[in-house]
Amino acid sequence: MDTLQTAVTKAISDAQTAITAAISAAQTDIKAAITSSQKAITDAISAAQSDVTAAITSAQAALSESIKSVDSSVKSAQSDVKTAVTSAQTALAGSISAVKTSVDNLTETVNNINTGVTTASTFTLVITALVVITLVIEIVILIRRR
Repeated sequence: MDTLQTAVTKAISDAQTAITAAISAAQTDIKAAITSSQKAITDAISAAQSDVTAAITSAQAALSESIKSVDSSVKSAQSDVKTAVTSAQTALAGSISAVKTSVDNLTETVNNINTGVTTASTFTLVITALVVITLVIEIVILIRRR
């Protein structure tokens, strides 16, 4: 009985460790996606600033073209950020779903173990009762023979 309880405790501990690792991995993925997005934004802003500086020193027509280029760069950066955030949300949703599935599976496993323990206990009690009845009958037979 103690061995079964130890096994259940170890299984629960292992599941908790796996859940913690999955959450940690999801956090790492999200942090990496955010860092990548920040770099893309920084690079896009840097490129836009260079375009604006060159446009200021150019003629009016060149200034108009530079503004169009900056606008395009900002839209591209916005698109990149939106894509990265959507990707991070999708990854997080998938990780949360996986953790929920793991917890649901763990709950089902614990319920199955509890059912098994109950069944084993009932079986043991029935066998014990049969042994006691058999011993009493044997004792009665021995006493009558004397």
